[in-house]
Formats: sequence, C-alpha cells, structure tokens
Amino acid sequence: GWLSSGKALSEIPLVMCSPGMIRTLLQFGQGHLLLEQGGEGNNTDCDPDSSVFLGKEGRVDDAGTKIEVDVLHEEIFHEYVISIASSLVPLILLTKNDSEQDTTEGEEDTSKDQRWEYLVEATASLTGQSSDHDIAKVLRAHLHDIYAFICPMLQDSCCDKDTDLVQARGSNALALLRRCLSEDIIYRQGARQSHLIVRELLRLSGKNIASFDILDSAYLSAIKFVGNELKRSGASSHERGLFQAAGSSTTECLLHVRGWLYKSTVLHEQERLWGVIAMVCDVAFMEVCTTNSKDSQLGFCLHILISILLEERFNELHESLLSKVKEILATVLDEKNIDTTIHEISPVLNKLIISLLQVHDKCQQTFILDCTKTFKIDCTAASRSLGLMTKKHGKQQGRRGGLWGWNDDTLDNSDISSDLFLRIAVSLHGKKARHHIVQKMVTCYDLIKMILLDSPVVLESFLQQMGTFPQCSCSEQQLNVLSKHNAKFSLQNIFHRFHKKNSANACIDLDVEVDRFLTLMKKTSNIP
Repeated sequence: GWLSSGKALSEIPLVMCSPGMIRTLLQFGQGHLLLEQGGEGNNTDCDPDSSVFLGKEGRVDDAGTKIEVDVLHEEIFHEYVISIASSLVPLILLTKNDSEQDTTEGEEDTSKDQRWEYLVEATASLTGQSSDHDIAKVLRAHLHDIYAFICPMLQDSCCDKDTDLVQARGSNALALLRRCLSEDIIYRQGARQSHLIVRELLRLSGKNIASFDILDSAYLSAIKFVGNELKRSGASSHERGLFQAAGSSTTECLLHVRGWLYKSTVLHEQERLWGVIAMVCDVAFMEVCTTNSKDSQLGFCLHILISILLEERFNELHESLLSKVKEILATVLDEKNIDTTIHEISPVLNKLIISLLQVHDKCQQTFILDCTKTFKIDCTAASRSLGLMTKKHGKQQGRRGGLWGWNDDTLDNSDISSDLFLRIAVSLHGKKARHHIVQKMVTCYDLIKMILLDSPVVLESFLQQMGTFPQCSCSEQQLNVLSKHNAKFSLQNIFHRFHKKNSANACIDLDVEVDRFLTLMKKTSNIP
C-alpha cells in the first residue's frame, strides 16, 4: 500500500482522494490539467494550463471561477484523510518499520521512525496542528479503531501462515501506542469504548489487515479478550454471553452488520458481511445449546435472517441463509434442547413459517415461468424450421402467422395455460431450471415440514393456534404438475397432513373434555 512505499501522505494523487472530482474534470475536458504542475498559490499570472477555469455552466470560461489544481488537491486531501481516519491511524501504527527489532525497547527515538512522520502528517490534516498533544488526542479519538486492528493480530493462531510475523507486527504497533499514551489511558478508555471495539471488530471481520489474512476465530478471540481483560464486568462471558460480556449485545451486533449489508452493492462484500452475520448467529446458537444462556437472543437472529430472506436483491445469499436456518432449527427443535430454546423461537416461529411460504411461492412462479418461456421459444424455433412454404400452407389451413408465418412468435394464452403445455414444458425443461430456485424450494419444503409435522409435542399447542395459511398463487392444476415433477415443489401434501393431525388432536381433546365434564357432573350430583 501507500504507507509501505515511504512516500508522504500529501503526495497521494487526486485520483485516489476523489475519483468523483476526476470524473468531473474529465467530463468538462480538463483531464490534461491533472498532468500539469499546479500554479503558485494566488498568483493570477500563472500559466493558464496549470489552472482549471470553470464557468457558471461548467464550461471553460476566462471570466469564470479560477480553481488552482494544487489548492484543490490540498482541500480534497484533507477531506480524504478525515473520511479514512478510522483505518488510516491504525494502519500507520501497523506499518512495517525499518528498525522494527528496536522499537519494542520503549524509549527509542521516534523521529527516526517513518510511522511517526505519518502520524505527524495525519494529525496536521485532522486537527490543523501537529504537536505531541495533538497526536495523543488523535490516538485517543481512534483508540477503539486501533484495538480492533491490533487485537486479532495478537491472538494465538491468528492466521494460517506467518503467525509469528503477524504477532510481531501487532506487538510493534502496540509498543508505539504505549510510547504515545499512558497505560492507564489505554486501559480505561478501552474499557469505556468496549462496545465500539466490538463493532469495529465485526466491521473488519473477513477483511485483510495490513495485507495479512486474519481468521474469523481470531476476531472472536479478540472479542472475548475485550470482555475478559478490558471490560471485566461482574459476570464472565460464559455466564452472560460473548457479546454481552464485551459491553455489546447480539442484537446490537446484528443490527450494525445488517445495516452494512443493506448499504453494500458489490456481491463479494455482501458475501463477506453475510459471513459475519452467520458468525454472530453461530455464537448465539452455541450459547443457547451449551450454556443455557437466556441473553443469547437467538430469536432475534432468526428475525434478522428472515428480513434478509425477504430481500430479493440478496438472492445469491438465500441458499446459504436457508441452510443456516435449517441447521439452527434442526438442533433447536430437538427433544433434548426444546425446553431451553422454546422461549427463544416461539415469538418468531409464525413469522418464519409465513416467510418460508412466501419464498416457496415466488420460487414456484419463477420455475413455471422459466419452463414455459423456454418451451415457448423451442416451439417457435421448431415452427420456423419448417420453411416458408410450409408456413404458408399451414396458414391456408387456419394457422396463425400472416402470409409466411414469421410473426408467429407467441402462442395463445389458452395454449400456455393448458395442462398439456405446462406438463410438457416442466418435463422437458424442469431439470434444466436454475439451481438456486430449485434448491430454495426444496429447503423451504424441508423447513416447513420440520416445523409443522416433525416438531416436538411441546410446540403442538402453539401450532394449533395458527390461523389459515396464505393461499398459494399457483392454480390447483399447476400445483399438480409441480408435485408430479418433484414432491417438494408443492406444499399441499404438508398442509393436508398438518390439518389432519390437528383434527385428530382436536378430537382427542374433545373426548378428554367430555370425560372431565361428566366426571364433574357426577361429583356435583352427589352433593346434597
């Protein structure tokens, strides 16, 4: 990166500081000015090629406003440093030092350290001053960011390779921090900002730190360190849960990560953030199953997973998300764990079922549309392959298609909606359907079956209170075709068995109530 090059921060080019500004200059045909050396301050007689002249309408105009490239770069550079300060300050401390073996001694001359020069320069951009007091002020303001970068690097087995090198780099950064701030300030402020440290650890999870691949387990160990060493609350992390002991909570962590996920637009970033959400859910899941913690908020984890499942723009994540829900429910609904987990899942179980029905229904529609669309294209191609004269002969026998039949690109709605057309389309193209659509339908079917038919007896009273299920958007004819192709493509069999099960239980309950009533009447009839 730039810090490892040894160049001054002020030499960062404008294209890195503000790509949007570069785009604007190129839009108005002033890109060549970026290659010129800027003018000298406010000298109005400087070479016109060293300045940018933008009129009111954004055109080149001698009477317009004059913007010096050097001045523009300086202003944008300050804004850029402010925007990346949360990462810049920790990365400066983590920058490799030429005299790295001597920096842990404690009293080395910092003036020979390139990192100190970067700190002075960054502090000048952030505060306008560069004294020792201002540098300490900047370090205190970003202490939670520094903790988040350094703590994972100091954990055992923090990465797959070069573990000693990574730990040495983290220790070196911590040594420089201790030369700038007292141990008391580092500890006390770190304890007060423990929740911010946890948030930053989650933000960095899955990313490279100083070009090192840090494992997810190292981030979890760092959060545990915050709870045990910095926060030191009355209860241990084993009693309160990992995030609670560190001054945060599962709910707070999930809300932060989901907010970052909703703002992300790049697939690989969405996949990384989904991995962070899955990690937080795994922690809550394990706390419920192993420690019987009542603060794990596993029910809120399911709520977050449902909200992401209902977002169509995260279709690429749905397959792994449904697998995670299935993994959680398989253990939560087990007879051994249901007594501990029922209070966690019962508030969101109804919402989960409705959401799974909605996703399954959308996948059914997409599957039918894909099959019929592909079969329709095949029919059109086969019809056109017969030739012009054949088409004309077909027209004389009442077929559509105009004089030569070349506008016969569509079939009648009656043809598409017919049972025969749909059965042929699904049989020919059903196995070629998009994998994630098929997998989502199968997983949703398994989850609904797990909840409605295979759940423990403890949940039966809750399930009996559920109202009628939403009506499927597919017709009965379409559902029959889907179920013949794959039994899990239709939920009608589950609904039928569920209602039959409830009816049988209702009859048993009625018989029990009648017996109780008759017994009570016999007792009261003997009373004088």
